[in-house]
Amino acid sequence: MISIQSQTKSSLKDIAYKKIKSIILEGEEEFTSESSLVNLLDMSRTPIRDALHRLEIEGFIKIYSNQGIYFWNPTAVEKNELFDLRIAIETFAIRQVIEFSKENISYLKENVRKQKIAVENKDYLEFNELDMDFHQYLLEVNGNTQFLKNYKNCRERLMTIRTAKHLLKSQSTAIHGLIEDHTRIVENLNVNANLTSAEILEQHIEKGKITLF
Repeated sequence: MISIQSQTKSSLKDIAYKKIKSIILEGEEEFTSESSLVNLLDMSRTPIRDALHRLEIEGFIKIYSNQGIYFWNPTAVEKNELFDLRIAIETFAIRQVIEFSKENISYLKENVRKQKIAVENKDYLEFNELDMDFHQYLLEVNGNTQFLKNYKNCRERLMTIRTAKHLLKSQSTAIHGLIEDHTRIVENLNVNANLTSAEILEQHIEKGKITLF
């Protein structure tokens, strides 16, 4: 039987993890320390250390003894590798789906419609969320939980909120192209065993390398 005390420790660790990760994804800071997080989150060192250890394993931070905690700042090679990982996961996953249901396709079409509205309203963060949901939903239809886990990790490490704000505001032409890609991906689902959609998806993700570098 799991004790109440163990459940509390686990809960605090998860809370610390979510809060620290949120700080990283906000992208306003590049460096912090354990002491700063203790004061900021008003928590003890134990759950914070557990959370930091998990974030380091996931690649979001690097901890240096007597120096502090640095948020991950990927090199061009690392970004390229993450995009290649996304291509491998997402194109393989979509080819594995035997058939996308009418409900699946309706959901994706509605997502694309909302993307267009978000761009018209210059709501770049909303577009970023919808874009992430579009790709994630394709993986959810496949149902492989490891694909989903790795996709989320890649996406979060590549696109902090600050990065999204900067890039999406400065890449309005590119955004319209991405939406057109999404439309073509949906239109070709269940055609040619999803091979056409997979090809469009691969080219679509490849564009991200150019946009983000």
